[in-house]
Amino acid sequence: RFLSVQYRKTTNTQLGARFTQALSASTFYELKLNTLLTRTLQGSAVAPDWMQDAYLGSPLTNYSRMIASVRSGPDRFSVGNGPDSFRDENTQTLSFEASYTSQVTRSHLLNAGLQASTYFIDLNNRNNTRNNQEGMQLTQYSSKPWEGGLYVQDKMEFEGMIANVGLRLDVWAENTQYYVDQFSPY
Repeated sequence: RFLSVQYRKTTNTQLGARFTQALSASTFYELKLNTLLTRTLQGSAVAPDWMQDAYLGSPLTNYSRMIASVRSGPDRFSVGNGPDSFRDENTQTLSFEASYTSQVTRSHLLNAGLQASTYFIDLNNRNNTRNNQEGMQLTQYSSKPWEGGLYVQDKMEFEGMIANVGLRLDVWAENTQYYVDQFSPY
């Protein structure tokens, strides 16, 4: 089934930097910056995946009859149809973290920081392209969601007891529109 293999290429690129500085013997801070880029391309196969290689090379194979036997149901799923989807997806994640750690006293280790991430999403996918425009499914959108967090924590160590007490605040924004009813989006 060599001719039934879909073209697919995924490329991931990640870059990051970290900076740490000690302010004293008991205090330091750290900064991190990271980005991840992902690109996915997928194309259709030359032949449907249900067709055996023996049929593909035979001069006796009647392709028009085989392709005519493909059926689609009312749910728009094709039976006996090969892969006919095309994907073009780009995503990028950009993250920043900053933290501060200090051994304030023998019993208290203070840790505080912030985290922020933003995402760039760009999709251009086509599914069911063998059918006419009515049956083809097109997914195209771009979005830039983001999220952030602030935290503070005190690690308290006493004779026979260790307690971690802290507070964290998280915020996020989808920055995209959702379907009102996810079970009936159209």
